[in-house]
Amino acid sequence: MKRLALILMLSSVALFAQEPGEKKAEHKTEESKGPEGEGKHEEDFTKWKWINFLVLAGILGYMIGKAAPAFFKERSASIQKDMADSARIAADAEARVKAVESKIAKLGEELERMKTEARTDMARENERLQKETTRAIERVSHHVEQEVELAAKVARLGLKQYAAQLAVDLAEQRIRTRLNSETQGKLIDSFVQDLGKN
Repeated sequence: MKRLALILMLSSVALFAQEPGEKKAEHKTEESKGPEGEGKHEEDFTKWKWINFLVLAGILGYMIGKAAPAFFKERSASIQKDMADSARIAADAEARVKAVESKIAKLGEELERMKTEARTDMARENERLQKETTRAIERVSHHVEQEVELAAKVARLGLKQYAAQLAVDLAEQRIRTRLNSETQGKLIDSFVQDLGKN
């Protein structure tokens, strides 16, 4: 195609480059021959122009006829390839659209299923937490009861010890107040006699 354009350009340059020289020659012959030779020379020049045009058109037609089928065949193959690629891309896009539409249609069902699962999980978790809280409260309550019982036992034991100590102290005070040297002697004698009997 580039060759064809180059040949066309060269031939047109050659055609137009000859014209001014021919016109100068024509003017010289006109001056020398006068008005009679003017019509004949112009006819010859027009004939050569037509011959030059026909030769140029023939060469141009031959070159176009030679290069055009390959060019158009290549161009047709390129267009068919582009059309096949476009059809494949359109089919892929349509398949993707169908897949997306299918996912969107299933999305509502999936969302409802997820909500149901979430509600079930939340109910199970709530029940588990309630049971665990109840067990924890029972453990704490039992522990508190044990601590209260232990504290009560400790308090009762302390109270008994205090009462016993108080009773001992009181008895000791009474004994001291009643005990004199004569009573002490009698007690000792009585104790010794009991020992002797045993």
